Amino acid sequence: MARSKAAKQVKDAAKGAEPANAAGPANPEGQTLTEGGVNLNCQKCAQPTTLRESIPNGRNELRRNCLDCVSTDKWLLRASKKPSGVESDQQKERREKAEATKSALTKMSPQEKSAWYQKQKDERKQQERGCKRTFSTGVGFVVDEEKQKFAEHELDVFETSEMWCGRMMTLKKFDTLEAAEAAFKLECKKSGAKTKVKRGETLLASFQGVQAKAGSSHSLSHGVRQRADLTEEADLQDFKDEVKSKAEKATWRLESDRQAFLEGTLQGHTPLLNVAQDMAKAKAIEAEMESQWMQTLEATAAQKKEENKKPTNPVKSVGVEAMGVEAAIQRSVQNMNDAVSRQKALQEQAKEDSNLLETEMLREEAREFQTKADGFLPLILEEIATKEKDWKQQLTASLEAKSAQDLHDLCLEIAKGLKDWLANSTSLKSFRDIVKEWRSWLAKCKASSKKKDKAATKAQSAAMSSAKLAVGSSWHNLGLCRQAIDKFANDGSLDRDFGIAWSLEKDLLLADPSQEICPVVLSEGQASSYCTEMANNEYFKFQKVWVAEQMKKQGASCFLSAVVTKTAVATKLGSLWGKLCGPEALSFLSGCSDNMVKELCVPQFFQQGDGTCHAHLHGDFGLPDVRLLFEGKAILAGLPLAKVPGESLAEKRSWLTSVTWDVFHRQVTWSVSLVPGKGVAIPGDHCFLSFSQGECHGGRVHLLRAPHASRTMKLCSDQVDDNAALQSLKTGRLLDCLTKALAVEKRGAPDSEARRPNPKRAKANSADQNALVQITGSAAAALASGAGEGP
Repeated sequence: MARSKAAKQVKDAAKGAEPANAAGPANPEGQTLTEGGVNLNCQKCAQPTTLRESIPNGRNELRRNCLDCVSTDKWLLRASKKPSGVESDQQKERREKAEATKSALTKMSPQEKSAWYQKQKDERKQQERGCKRTFSTGVGFVVDEEKQKFAEHELDVFETSEMWCGRMMTLKKFDTLEAAEAAFKLECKKSGAKTKVKRGETLLASFQGVQAKAGSSHSLSHGVRQRADLTEEADLQDFKDEVKSKAEKATWRLESDRQAFLEGTLQGHTPLLNVAQDMAKAKAIEAEMESQWMQTLEATAAQKKEENKKPTNPVKSVGVEAMGVEAAIQRSVQNMNDAVSRQKALQEQAKEDSNLLETEMLREEAREFQTKADGFLPLILEEIATKEKDWKQQLTASLEAKSAQDLHDLCLEIAKGLKDWLANSTSLKSFRDIVKEWRSWLAKCKASSKKKDKAATKAQSAAMSSAKLAVGSSWHNLGLCRQAIDKFANDGSLDRDFGIAWSLEKDLLLADPSQEICPVVLSEGQASSYCTEMANNEYFKFQKVWVAEQMKKQGASCFLSAVVTKTAVATKLGSLWGKLCGPEALSFLSGCSDNMVKELCVPQFFQQGDGTCHAHLHGDFGLPDVRLLFEGKAILAGLPLAKVPGESLAEKRSWLTSVTWDVFHRQVTWSVSLVPGKGVAIPGDHCFLSFSQGECHGGRVHLLRAPHASRTMKLCSDQVDDNAALQSLKTGRLLDCLTKALAVEKRGAPDSEARRPNPKRAKANSADQNALVQITGSAAAALASGAGEGP
């Protein structure tokens, strides 16, 4: 059935029609149309092939791989497969070579791949030709035969004129010899007579009857024979030519033996096959080819060795060598200073860790380590200065002597001197050892402190072992939260706004994805009327009671947010949020077919307990979080997630769950204090703390626009990579919807006119930016005045 289908496709292609069930146009890649039909090309080596000598490459019967390329792929797959048992060194080497070949093959261009497959194809044919039997090989044989046989023969004897005449005269059919000879000539001329001419005489055939033979035989025969394997038409022609030559030689050898036999001088039969001579000739050809091959390999190896040979650096002019020495001095001194700076960085870290030790006794011991370390720094800097001075003096002396060779040697000496100093400097080694000892002592102190604080250790172990802390994004029971609760009440520097922006659209939702952004404050003048209307909604009162009950059931929870499930209320609240934030920010995901994702932009109400602190690694699902406060007072402070130490989410989470308040508040880049009627929009990729002063109630919603969606997609992707289980939950579904939504947004992007820069708008934006810089500068000045307590 497959053959008939392929034949139909070939027939259709020959007519110029599209092949049945074939992908692509009537002349797909892999075939060429000619007047006589279709010429198939192999998809691997790009050489012509036939249906019989190829197999389909996929569903299209006209896209085919030739059998040679298929054999190459099978060989490569078989060679790169690891054996099930113990792998020998030879098998391992063979497998590694095959894997390297496969890796190189994937990086080749289509033309390079075709050339590689053609080369393998040619080598395979040469190997097959080399394995064929030729006339240079002989086969010796011995045959032991036993036969039971019956044979019947018709006997025709060709007689000379004398024999025929003698027999006729014996039978008295003729009286004289002359009459018999005349009759013989007449018999030869009769129709149907069988005659032959041998050695100048005419012979006449006469039927002598039928001979029947029966019997058995037992024989032993031996000899030598040659054979050749024929697989191509060219082989057949070569075979015929060589057999003809051998037959001619055998004919005159047999004639020579017959003449010798007639003369009685035949001593033995002359061999008709020169097997020994053919074998010696083939061995000589093989030795010559091997010699040529070895010469080629040796020449290639010598050429490669010559190419890889590193050229010696010739001595240049005095000016060029002097510039090289100056660069070497600068580079060496920089490397020395870098080595010291690395140890100083470790020293500074150890110093900061020492300041956080619990007791004054431990801090005093740490200061002893610091004093010892500080004592080695002047010695090291003096050694570096001495080295630099000596090298410069040598440079000056060489310049005065105008010796390019001395300058060249000095450059090499500087490189060697740098290496020796880094390895053997006593002061640097002592400084490195004391810093290492100091850090080791700090590690022991931390371990001892953890053992003493058993209750804290137990709580921390329970938290770290829970799945929520392992892959979560918000917590209330961290050490950071407990320390923040103690600090927030007396930390006046955070009871104000700093490091914040003022335009929700420009500074947050429509900001460039690569730009660092800040939270946006919704002032009381902007949001108070909406807060009042939302807070007076009957649904809020019922929701407030319900949220409080849920928090009470959960026990340890200090923050809870609930979606408005009543459609009419959600629609009304959505219109209020739309007026405040812009309707486009709420409708970005409206085209998504996943209801679970649509629910993310439904308005919510939240509640936070009195005097509690909640830590957020990032906004929910990476979406911008807009909060309006109806009751209570709250302080929020944080920083961009990109500034949180660590590369992955896991590393950033580990830092947040283990950092202390003293370290965290120094990292804080923004702070906002919320009172009833005031709100804040937090970017989805920000890490922050939320601290409540009094029980807090408010409204909450997630906004989104295309520029910020790129940030959200990246954060969702990082969350899925961090926890694969999120792929099938809201995070994974949101990622899929955003991918489709951004694709639609890109196809239906506004025209160039809408995106054309507006000079007036640019001027206004510049003014806003200058005002923001002034505000931020004022905040920075205020922060500097409260150093030690402020973030």
